[in-house]
Amino acid sequence: PERINYNRDQAYGGLVSLESKLGSSWSTSATLSHFTSENHRRVNNVIDRRAYAQIMHGYILGPNDTVTGKGDPQYVMLDPNRDPALLAQMTATTKSSEKNSITGITVNASRDIADLPGGKLAINIGVDSRVETYQQVPDPKDTEFFMNQPRFTGTEGVSGKGHREVNSIYAEALAPVLETVDLDAAIRFDNYSDFGNATNFTLGGKWEATQWLSFRTSYGTSYRAPELNYVYKEGGGGYINIRDEAWCDYLETQGSACV
Repeated sequence: PERINYNRDQAYGGLVSLESKLGSSWSTSATLSHFTSENHRRVNNVIDRRAYAQIMHGYILGPNDTVTGKGDPQYVMLDPNRDPALLAQMTATTKSSEKNSITGITVNASRDIADLPGGKLAINIGVDSRVETYQQVPDPKDTEFFMNQPRFTGTEGVSGKGHREVNSIYAEALAPVLETVDLDAAIRFDNYSDFGNATNFTLGGKWEATQWLSFRTSYGTSYRAPELNYVYKEGGGGYINIRDEAWCDYLETQGSACV
């Protein structure tokens, strides 16, 4: 039977922001946010190697799936009277799910601090804190083994669970040094609970040559920790080649190799 994959993705979340004035010169804001994404996967017609061994090869299994003997196969592809219903007994459906979430809070404050030829020198400072979580739940079938190999071939679900806390502080400045020239600078410090610290900066500028022509330039550094599913994912599916002995015997009678 043809292997069929179904995926259902959904995402939801939102944020709440509060803005206020601090004294006569500072503008402040605080934002609380939460976002979640989920993936639900279903795979139909996954080959069950245990049932395959019994039906296609006639293996007789004892305790702990040890082979105690071998009889006649119940299903032979060259048999014109074969029962197609047996194919359904050799397949199964597996399901798995993955969930990622980010919950964070950001607080910042900004103000003008000086007059420049092109306008006000403005600064913005803030702190940011967030928690990231990841969890992937496999189908219990994906943990079963048969003859020291995964019982279900090409399994889709892997397992994994982890979280990360990130705390940051940043500062930005915009300086209109001339009516046609703006300079900007920013610096950010991040502390990752699983990857240590990172400090990055950005320098930029803009020159408005004419009303219809402007030039921009920027230089900076950046750092991004790997996503949690790359760090904490365990195991993984793989496809296993299953040799159909009856089909191989037929190919040999035709002078063809069975791969």
